[in-house]
Amino acid sequence: MLKKLLDISACVSACTFALGIVACSDDNTAGVVEDGNPIAHGESSSSAVGGSSAVESSSSVVNSSSAAQSSSSVESVPKFDLWNGEVDYKINTNNENTGYWFSYGDDAEGGQSTISWPVSMGNEYSDNTLDPVFEYCKGVCGTVELRGSETMPWAGIGIMLAEEDSTADVSAWGGICVTYASEYPVNVYLNVDVGGIDTISNVSPFMTYPMITLPKTVTNAPTLKKILEPDAAITRCAKWSDFKVSAWAEYNAAKLSKVYSGEEAAKEIKAINFVFMGNSDGKGKFNIVGVSTYDENLPQWRDGGVNEQDVGSIADDSDSLTCRWKGLNGSGIVNTGYNDRDEFVGMLYDFDASPEGAYSRIEFPAYLNTEYEPYMYEPVIMECNGFCGTMEFTLEKADYAASAVAFNIAEDTLTSCEGNTCYGTPKFADIKDWGGLCITYYSEKDAYLNVVVKDVPYENSPKASLPASGGLIEKCVAWDDFQPSVPNLGTAVSTIQFIVKSTENGDRNQFNIAGIGKYSTKGACSIPKTVY
Repeated sequence: MLKKLLDISACVSACTFALGIVACSDDNTAGVVEDGNPIAHGESSSSAVGGSSAVESSSSVVNSSSAAQSSSSVESVPKFDLWNGEVDYKINTNNENTGYWFSYGDDAEGGQSTISWPVSMGNEYSDNTLDPVFEYCKGVCGTVELRGSETMPWAGIGIMLAEEDSTADVSAWGGICVTYASEYPVNVYLNVDVGGIDTISNVSPFMTYPMITLPKTVTNAPTLKKILEPDAAITRCAKWSDFKVSAWAEYNAAKLSKVYSGEEAAKEIKAINFVFMGNSDGKGKFNIVGVSTYDENLPQWRDGGVNEQDVGSIADDSDSLTCRWKGLNGSGIVNTGYNDRDEFVGMLYDFDASPEGAYSRIEFPAYLNTEYEPYMYEPVIMECNGFCGTMEFTLEKADYAASAVAFNIAEDTLTSCEGNTCYGTPKFADIKDWGGLCITYYSEKDAYLNVVVKDVPYENSPKASLPASGGLIEKCVAWDDFQPSVPNLGTAVSTIQFIVKSTENGDRNQFNIAGIGKYSTKGACSIPKTVY
């Protein structure tokens, strides 16, 4: 799938676009690429790029070692009513002279950024058509190569929505949904005619357009989306009102003919621009595979380009009696039944479980929230749709290092204070009615559950092995199956821990905890098996 969506390394042609005006309305020239696309800079052009698209999904399965698998179906899928690259060569604008794709770069600003195509251009009518590209990509795909700009290098593609010297009204769309895969974040601009920009030096026209930023989809982190369908495209939807003008445009409003809101731009639009931008030179692949009118039932764009839910449906609460926590809901707090006692009860956290002479750490895919400790891991959980990261192990004088994720069942008992910092030990609480534990997880290495119980030395805590997994699995363990056996296990528990050990210095382990629940022979947490 990644090869289909993003593997475009067999590039044989690269195009950098300068200003110019090209019009083409004949169907035989659909997909023609000409030097110059002034519409990218607020002028107009109808340089055409046809395309095709298909999003394939894998058959990743959530297994359970002692239970039937459970899943949640996708409630809504992209309708591709504006453009489906599988069958369409242009955007559906009800105008044969508009709706074509174009491409452009930062050469007018002194840059040398380009977009390279995966196969040779050309068909029986023209050597410059991109038809073969779209047949190959099942979408508009290429490799962005950023280099050589005085500011931030960029290159992009776009959709021409209006004829030359005119505008179009697409407000009835309500907004857009974009289905795509990209190794770069994607800035999406509503291209409008803003006069006065030429009176301001050293500024990109993009700074005057309403815009949003779509997150990159390809990550090295073990997010739930990557585990389930590592190469799948995702969908993001944005209402026209989500498109905001930059603070720069508002500050310079007096010098510009007009500063458009997103809703205003949709009524007088010329094009939609998709821009890949970086702080330095670099290379990344992309594929835009479908464009739809706004749909509130699909994953929504969020401010800052933060990932929304990519996976299945999160509205299903059929597992509410058994599932105590799942990352899809975005919270970092496990429902232990004692959460009303303290705001830290049930909070997932990481810690170094290594002996003296070794240590471990977890590299997270998002920055922790340092403003309010009970919610410090929520940025990680939102990114991962679970609690995920990469464990790193360092051995100096010990035989092993260990890394752990844990949560406390009840509040702490205060033991001491040093200045404004106080310390405590978790209280024990009764969760025997859970019957045991179910955990939905992914781990490259073997792990184990460790249950800290009253009057049992920590090193003798009851444990249950969790095998390394090639995908997301759910394992359910009854209290009686934890070893060593403890009478009435569950009646006095303080902490539940997910631990991975390594005997290799410099070793690493990717993991994701997606669900935690009570023991159930049918599985505890309903985790979808597909992505949008």
